[in-house]
Amino acid sequence: MRRAEVLDSWGVLRRKLLLIANQILAEYPINMQQLVLMRELKKYKILTLLALAKLSYTDPASTSRSVDALKKLGLISKKIDREDARKCRIELTEKGEALMSELAVKYKSFADSSFKTLSDQEMSLFLELLNKVGLRLDEILKTPPQEAPKNALFSISKT
Repeated sequence: MRRAEVLDSWGVLRRKLLLIANQILAEYPINMQQLVLMRELKKYKILTLLALAKLSYTDPASTSRSVDALKKLGLISKKIDREDARKCRIELTEKGEALMSELAVKYKSFADSSFKTLSDQEMSLFLELLNKVGLRLDEILKTPPQEAPKNALFSISKT
Protein backbone atom coordinates (compact mmCIF):
# COMPACT_ATOMS: atom_id res chain seq x y z
CA MET A 1 0.00 0.00 0.00
CA ARG A 2 1.22 3.54 -0.76
CA ARG A 3 0.81 4.71 2.84
CA ALA A 4 3.55 2.34 3.98
CA GLU A 5 5.74 3.60 1.13
CA VAL A 6 5.14 7.19 2.26
CA LEU A 7 6.09 6.25 5.82
CA ASP A 8 9.26 4.52 4.57
CA SER A 9 10.18 7.55 2.45
CA TRP A 10 9.53 9.87 5.39
CA GLY A 11 11.83 7.73 7.55
CA VAL A 12 14.64 8.01 5.01
CA LEU A 13 14.08 11.77 4.69
CA ARG A 14 14.09 12.16 8.47
CA ARG A 15 17.39 10.27 8.78
CA LYS A 16 18.96 12.39 6.03
CA LEU A 17 17.81 15.58 7.73
CA LEU A 18 19.21 14.39 11.05
CA LEU A 19 22.53 13.45 9.45
CA ILE A 20 22.88 16.91 7.88
CA ALA A 21 21.80 18.63 11.10
CA ASN A 22 24.39 16.66 13.05
CA GLN A 23 27.06 17.68 10.52
CA ILE A 24 26.08 21.33 10.99
CA LEU A 25 26.08 20.97 14.79
CA ALA A 26 29.45 19.15 14.86
CA GLU A 27 31.31 22.42 15.42
CA TYR A 28 29.06 23.39 18.35
CA PRO A 29 28.91 22.03 21.91
CA ILE A 30 25.25 20.97 21.62
CA ASN A 31 23.39 18.04 20.12
CA MET A 32 20.15 17.96 18.14
CA GLN A 33 17.91 17.41 21.18
CA GLN A 34 19.48 20.36 22.95
CA LEU A 35 18.97 22.49 19.83
CA VAL A 36 15.29 21.57 19.79
CA LEU A 37 14.95 22.72 23.41
CA MET A 38 16.81 25.95 22.70
CA ARG A 39 14.57 26.67 19.69
CA GLU A 40 11.49 26.33 21.92
CA LEU A 41 13.07 28.66 24.48
CA LYS A 42 13.90 31.14 21.73
CA LYS A 43 10.27 31.06 20.62
CA TYR A 44 8.58 31.26 24.06
CA LYS A 45 11.30 33.06 26.09
CA ILE A 46 10.61 31.42 29.49
CA LEU A 47 9.23 27.92 30.04
CA THR A 48 8.79 25.40 32.82
CA LEU A 49 10.56 22.06 32.47
CA LEU A 50 7.25 20.26 31.88
CA ALA A 51 6.17 22.73 29.19
CA LEU A 52 9.55 22.43 27.49
CA ALA A 53 9.28 18.62 27.55
CA LYS A 54 5.79 18.67 26.06
CA LEU A 55 6.63 21.20 23.37
CA SER A 56 9.64 19.16 22.29
CA TYR A 57 7.78 15.82 22.50
CA THR A 58 10.43 14.54 24.91
CA ASP A 59 10.03 12.87 28.27
CA PRO A 60 10.70 15.10 31.28
CA ALA A 61 13.72 13.08 32.47
CA SER A 62 15.53 13.46 29.11
CA THR A 63 14.56 17.11 29.00
CA SER A 64 15.95 17.63 32.49
CA ARG A 65 19.28 16.04 31.54
CA SER A 66 19.54 18.20 28.42
CA VAL A 67 18.62 21.32 30.40
CA ASP A 68 21.32 20.53 32.96
CA ALA A 69 23.91 20.09 30.19
CA LEU A 70 22.87 23.38 28.56
CA LYS A 71 23.06 25.12 31.93
CA LYS A 72 26.63 23.83 32.45
CA LEU A 73 27.52 25.29 29.04
CA GLY A 74 26.09 28.64 30.14
CA LEU A 75 23.50 28.61 27.34
CA ILE A 76 20.41 28.64 29.56
CA SER A 77 19.49 29.67 33.08
CA LYS A 78 17.26 27.66 35.37
CA LYS A 79 15.67 29.49 38.28
CA ILE A 80 13.22 28.33 40.91
CA ASP A 81 9.79 29.90 40.42
CA ARG A 82 9.01 32.38 43.21
CA GLU A 83 5.35 31.39 43.36
CA ASP A 84 5.83 27.62 43.20
CA ALA A 85 9.16 26.19 44.35
CA ARG A 86 8.36 22.88 42.61
CA LYS A 87 8.67 24.63 39.24
CA CYS A 88 11.68 26.17 37.60
CA ARG A 89 11.84 28.91 35.00
CA ILE A 90 14.12 28.09 32.09
CA GLU A 91 15.34 30.68 29.61
CA LEU A 92 18.21 31.36 27.22
CA THR A 93 21.18 33.34 28.51
CA GLU A 94 22.90 36.01 26.42
CA LYS A 95 25.38 33.34 25.34
CA GLY A 96 22.46 31.07 24.37
CA GLU A 97 20.78 33.90 22.44
CA ALA A 98 24.04 34.56 20.58
CA LEU A 99 24.39 30.89 19.66
CA MET A 100 20.77 30.77 18.46
CA SER A 101 21.34 33.85 16.30
CA GLU A 102 24.39 32.20 14.73
CA LEU A 103 22.53 28.94 14.17
CA ALA A 104 19.49 30.77 12.74
CA VAL A 105 21.62 31.88 9.77
CA LYS A 106 22.74 28.29 9.14
CA TYR A 107 19.18 26.99 9.65
CA LYS A 108 17.79 29.41 7.05
CA SER A 109 20.54 28.53 4.59
CA PHE A 110 19.90 24.82 5.14
CA ALA A 111 16.12 25.26 4.71
CA ASP A 112 16.55 27.37 1.57
CA SER A 113 18.94 24.84 0.07
CA SER A 114 16.84 21.81 1.03
CA PHE A 115 13.61 23.07 -0.52
CA LYS A 116 14.84 25.19 -3.42
CA THR A 117 13.41 22.72 -5.95
CA LEU A 118 9.86 23.34 -4.68
CA SER A 119 7.74 26.23 -5.91
CA ASP A 120 5.91 28.47 -3.44
CA GLN A 121 2.69 26.62 -4.26
CA GLU A 122 4.34 23.24 -3.69
CA MET A 123 5.81 24.48 -0.40
CA SER A 124 2.37 25.61 0.76
CA LEU A 125 0.86 22.24 -0.15
CA PHE A 126 3.74 20.36 1.50
CA LEU A 127 3.34 22.36 4.70
CA GLU A 128 -0.43 21.85 4.66
CA LEU A 129 0.03 18.09 4.28
CA LEU A 130 2.66 17.94 7.04
CA ASN A 131 0.29 19.79 9.38
CA LYS A 132 -2.55 17.43 8.48
CA VAL A 133 -0.43 14.37 9.26
CA GLY A 134 0.81 16.07 12.44
CA LEU A 135 -2.76 16.52 13.66
CA ARG A 136 -3.46 12.85 12.99
CA LEU A 137 -0.35 11.85 14.94
CA ASP A 138 -1.58 14.00 17.85
CA GLU A 139 -4.81 11.99 17.76
CA ILE A 140 -2.86 8.72 17.80
CA LEU A 141 -0.73 9.99 20.69
CA LYS A 142 -3.89 11.26 22.37
CA THR A 143 -2.32 14.67 22.88
CA PRO A 144 -3.72 18.04 21.89
CA PRO A 145 -1.95 19.96 19.13
CA GLN A 146 0.68 22.28 20.58
CA GLU A 147 -0.50 25.88 20.64
CA ALA A 148 1.31 29.07 21.47
CA PRO A 149 0.96 29.81 25.18
CA LYS A 150 -1.02 32.79 26.37
CA ASN A 151 2.05 33.92 28.30
CA ALA A 152 5.66 32.79 28.43
CA LEU A 153 5.37 30.90 31.72
CA PHE A 154 3.01 28.02 31.29
CA SER A 155 2.45 24.33 31.64
CA ILE A 156 0.53 22.40 29.03
CA SER A 157 -1.98 20.45 31.07
CA LYS A 158 -4.58 19.45 28.48
CA THR A 159 -4.78 15.67 28.23
